[in-house]
Amino acid sequence: MICNVNHNLLGELRIAHADGIDDTLMVCDLRYPRASVKILSQSAHQRKSIQRNNQPQPVLQQERISRFFQYTNVKSLDPINHMAHVVAFHGSAKLHQSGFQIRNRELLLDDDSRGQSFECPSYLICVNDRGIGQAENSSAAPVAFGDKPLGDQNVQSLANGDLCGAELSSPTPFDDFFAWGELAAVQTARQPRPKQVRPIIVIGAGGIVRAAPLPAYEKAGFPVIGLMDQEEAKAAELASGRGIPRTFSSVAEAVRFAPTDAIFDVAVPASQLVRILPQFPDGATVLMQKPMGETLQEALIIRNLCRNKGFIAAVNFSLRYSPNNLAVRSLANGGFLGEIHDIEVQTSTYTPWHLWTFLATAPRLEILYHSIHYFDLIRSWMGNPQSVLARTVRNPHTANLAATKTIAILDYGNSKRVFVATNHNHNFGPERQHSFVQWEGLRGAARITMGVNLDYPTGTPDTAEYAERGSNSFHWHSLPIGGNNFPDAFMGTMGALQSFAEGSASTLPSHFEDAFQTMALVEALYRSSELPGVPLPLDE
Repeated sequence: MICNVNHNLLGELRIAHADGIDDTLMVCDLRYPRASVKILSQSAHQRKSIQRNNQPQPVLQQERISRFFQYTNVKSLDPINHMAHVVAFHGSAKLHQSGFQIRNRELLLDDDSRGQSFECPSYLICVNDRGIGQAENSSAAPVAFGDKPLGDQNVQSLANGDLCGAELSSPTPFDDFFAWGELAAVQTARQPRPKQVRPIIVIGAGGIVRAAPLPAYEKAGFPVIGLMDQEEAKAAELASGRGIPRTFSSVAEAVRFAPTDAIFDVAVPASQLVRILPQFPDGATVLMQKPMGETLQEALIIRNLCRNKGFIAAVNFSLRYSPNNLAVRSLANGGFLGEIHDIEVQTSTYTPWHLWTFLATAPRLEILYHSIHYFDLIRSWMGNPQSVLARTVRNPHTANLAATKTIAILDYGNSKRVFVATNHNHNFGPERQHSFVQWEGLRGAARITMGVNLDYPTGTPDTAEYAERGSNSFHWHSLPIGGNNFPDAFMGTMGALQSFAEGSASTLPSHFEDAFQTMALVEALYRSSELPGVPLPLDE
């Protein structure tokens, strides 16, 4: 059986044979999710293994164990009646009947067992009722046992019967293990995707296009058929590297080439939107890079343009579709967080603003071009606040730029705390840098890290964590996420737009009408920043 998970459950998982441990049964104790592996060895029943008739207690009938089997599509077996099939290592290098067999990269139990490929460690538990657990039907997903395959050496060790030497690749099945209900909820997180993909023409060949949309579309299989930039050589160079067949030096040229079902992805500085959008045909489908103009007045013009020309249009608020945010959203939808009463966003890092030359003269910077993602994300969770309090200030190390440090409080009533705090000039190495969003609810809490903000543009991997309120052992547990904000979230914004345009989705979360409300929130924050605070009443 499986044993020898180290104390903090972050180490290797070994498969032991009889010389190492006698009659070993692994069980999951979901009362303490982090410490979720217990080893029932000879010390738990009879010390003398020579008797061979050990009968351990029915340890699987523990608190919440039924929930474990419910969410993993595995049915419980009677550990007493089935003990002979679970514990059956009788020899140093030879596996007898009722034991595991390794054949052609398959794991078998007994002669009549259903084989499972060793390409994924999850198959270690997906066996028939002669073993630990059995999938209820052939289409049921196996229990998640980690996401890295066995190496050839591990497989060969198993095939040779050298069970002590066989180790699963890290992460092990029980790295940061948490309750299976939460795992099942997170596994429902999916990026929106249309039934029929449409061709895309990208307007703009700047840094953001290189870093996120083009890699995302290639990964998603969204065809980019043309690239336009007023510097045609710049467009040609990027198109050549990405296999894009056509380039253009003007919007008019791109529009003439575009098929009727094309998506126009506009990734230009916000000040250019009011000039570019009128050139698209009526009824066009358009994805705009955020922000939706540089001011609320420009946002109003853009909204009216979209209305009057009948655009199906959205703004690229990609953080909504970041895989880690989708994971937390799935937890919340499953009821694991409860009512949210606290959201905090903190970013303290070094941002190389010089990569965006147009920002050198931008009158508004941090809130409009960066933290707007955070405020839009908060709106997606909480709706519009009643009011705001904010201060955004310059940094002496970038005195030529507009404000790059912000503190903002969003008022959602007396029982909720929501704030954003950013500092983009914390240039003292990575040790104290951070960038995260944290939610607290009546039933649990979650936190995501935004790795792209750390060592931009290379970034670090995004993460997501979850903690259950009221647990006997308070631990944060890592959530499995399928990618990073850059580039994967950009698959979501484009997928959502295309799904809405074809009618397979009834809503468009980042619709230009909703994006206008985010712009109104941004405007309120800037106005608040210009107002004086309350002086200290020292003369009273």
